[in-house]
Amino acid sequence: MKRAAMLSLCGVLLGTAVSQPAKAQSQQTSQPSVAEAARRARAQKEKEPPAKPAKVITNDDLKPAPEVANGAVQQPTAGAGQTAPATAAQAAPTTADTKTNSEDASKEREAKEKELADLKKQLASAQSDLDLYQRQFSLQRDTYYSNPDYTHDTDGKAKLDSLQQQINDKAQSVDELKLKVSALQELLGVDAQKEAPAGP
Repeated sequence: MKRAAMLSLCGVLLGTAVSQPAKAQSQQTSQPSVAEAARRARAQKEKEPPAKPAKVITNDDLKPAPEVANGAVQQPTAGAGQTAPATAAQAAPTTADTKTNSEDASKEREAKEKELADLKKQLASAQSDLDLYQRQFSLQRDTYYSNPDYTHDTDGKAKLDSLQQQINDKAQSVDELKLKVSALQELLGVDAQKEAPAGP
């Protein structure tokens, strides 16, 4: 009985003695692998480029808010390296076009006013000629009918007829000129009553 117990105890001790070197060897094997992994990690970090530091945004990096004056937002003025707003760039051509149109309109009005002045001169001359023809006709008629034998006065009758034709032609010319003057006065916004010449 004692002998069996002794054998069992010897077996346990022997197993313990055998397992201890195996466990120590296992720990020695695992320790170098952990150290090797740490060295590899350090080497990997040294090969990688250093990370860039994060940029800190300050007030200088931010654009200032547009100023408000009288309830209207004022656009910031263009400084060095900046372009002016598109509306400012478009303002110059618009102003130039308006100026050109205004000059053209002014020249056209001047031309119309000159034409109106010329027509008035023509009208005054035509009216003067018409008055002259009418006086001549009146005198020639009195001379013609004062002749007792006027029915046989073919020359006197021919002069009367000629003067009457001149009066008719000149009266038609006066009417046409009056229409042209009136139309131009209306176009230019001229008061026809103020511009009308005094009658003879």
